Amino acid sequence: MKRIFYHGLLLFFAVSVIIIACKKDTVTQFPANRPTSNSNPNSNPNSNSNSNSNYSSIPNTPIDSADFVLIGSLSSPRFGMSAASAGSKILFAGGIDSSGYSSRVDIYDTITKNWSKAELSVKARQGMAVATLGSKIFFAGGEDADNGTSITSRVDIYDAATNTWSTSELSYPRAYLAAVTLGNKIFFAGGASFSYILGGYTGGLDIVDIYDDNSHSWTEASLSAGRYELSATAVGSKIYFAGGIYDIHNISSVIDIYDYNSNTWSTSQLQNPRTGHVGILAGNEIIWAGGAMSSYWNGYSLYDNAEIRNAGNGISSIENFSPRADFSGVKTSDKVVFFPGWTNGPDDASGNQLDIYDVPSKAWSIRVLRATFRGEAVVSVNNEIYVAGGQINGSSSFANVVWKLKF
Repeated sequence: MKRIFYHGLLLFFAVSVIIIACKKDTVTQFPANRPTSNSNPNSNPNSNSNSNSNYSSIPNTPIDSADFVLIGSLSSPRFGMSAASAGSKILFAGGIDSSGYSSRVDIYDTITKNWSKAELSVKARQGMAVATLGSKIFFAGGEDADNGTSITSRVDIYDAATNTWSTSELSYPRAYLAAVTLGNKIFFAGGASFSYILGGYTGGLDIVDIYDDNSHSWTEASLSAGRYELSATAVGSKIYFAGGIYDIHNISSVIDIYDYNSNTWSTSQLQNPRTGHVGILAGNEIIWAGGAMSSYWNGYSLYDNAEIRNAGNGISSIENFSPRADFSGVKTSDKVVFFPGWTNGPDDASGNQLDIYDVPSKAWSIRVLRATFRGEAVVSVNNEIYVAGGQINGSSSFANVVWKLKF
């Protein structure tokens, strides 16, 4: 789903650059007052997400405000970056800039407050999977449809302890795969193999590449069915690879479950097929939030619910959730924070709402931002949430600002 939007976005920017070629880039500023919605904050948008409300579909949910504290700037404005942290370093990598796909990596040191930059080894990357293991951050796969290479198997590895880079390779080139760390291993699962140059889609892949950091070696396993835009969540000794999209039309409800201790696989089912969702651990529960029930090509209908599964007994419940897809979810010590995504389809200007799940009380609340966002990179470090880049208030320009979220 993201792929069609990103390529349309690049075409839009090619035209925009001609129009504003003589205009100096500026950082988008927040408005003085929080934007208002034409909808009642307590209203319940319909389930197909055609409502223009910026507020939650969760009835009787407390609504409060949130704001940002500016901490710095990216070296270049970008949209759709991958973000991760190790040690005191936060990395914002790849994405799209005003000239196309980017290989830039901006590195922020949370202790010294200094910035540095680097480049990924394969120029222009987007749709990467990212995971952290110890002091190392792995950026795997991704696509660049602008120069004809389309997708890559490259894995760029940054070691925060030594401030050095190295590379490795996936067994097969792919984008929109999932990555998760468990024990001393990282699992890179699924992904899409396709080519815009050839105009063809080969659908989702069932490959799981497993990197062992102790032996510095790779092994392979397989999902029960190939798919991309799936989620990967580690719970105790198990990993849940959930949902995704088989091809351009068919959405998956399959959950492939890997048991680290026994080195065995089993399967389960989501209550609803999902793609473009977030899968995240909240205490002993897995939250599979939002996402789409149909692909971009079939209308891109969004879910207004989240499935919450108790990892101990395997029982799931369905709770209301604001309709959105292709969004970020991050954890602090006791909360899970879900950021805006596409709320009315992939061409929507997104929202200004954070849905927050309090883990101890299992209660939901809402925080309303002073601006709308989409395509931002989000990462949680030491219970602080950092937000970088993207588009603000529907601007045609990408932002280069980096903030910390303040409740």
